[in-house]
Amino acid sequence: MRNIFSIIALSASITVMSSCSQSAQNESSTAEEGRQPVGNVQIANPWTDHASLEEAAQSAGRSMNVPERLAFDKKMVYRSIKGKMLEIIIGEDENELRLRSSAGKDDNSGVYNSATPKTVKIDVEGLNQDVVFRVNSDGLCESAYWLVGDEVQSLSTRKLVPESVMYMLVVNVLSAQ
Repeated sequence: MRNIFSIIALSASITVMSSCSQSAQNESSTAEEGRQPVGNVQIANPWTDHASLEEAAQSAGRSMNVPERLAFDKKMVYRSIKGKMLEIIIGEDENELRLRSSAGKDDNSGVYNSATPKTVKIDVEGLNQDVVFRVNSDGLCESAYWLVGDEVQSLSTRKLVPESVMYMLVVNVLSAQ
């Protein structure tokens, strides 16, 4: 019986040692080839902050107006991804709104959840605009997007809001365009 336990213990030791040896060999191989081991690697932040909306719009190659009703007395951050996207962050924390503009026809809000897309036609000052709201099963919404020529623009909120609130926010944004 003692021999069986000895054999089992010896077998477990050999398995552990061979695993350690294999791991050390892999690290040595990686170091010899001049590569870093794969670990906690992060993608560089593509956003650049700007002092003004004009600077951010010029960098992004896009334009967008901020409705005075939304911007009044709130913290504003203007950002761009050079030549690709303009982002305006209005407010902060739970009251934060994000406006985005980029080329294309797909949702650029950054909110990609399982909420159901719902298209609504909004008429603002003679402009008939199809707006896609992302509405969950409780009737709450955290993003909407629409097309303006060859650009897509979007509005997203930090927290879920009733669809009627998102509708009014979008109307404010569209009326400023």
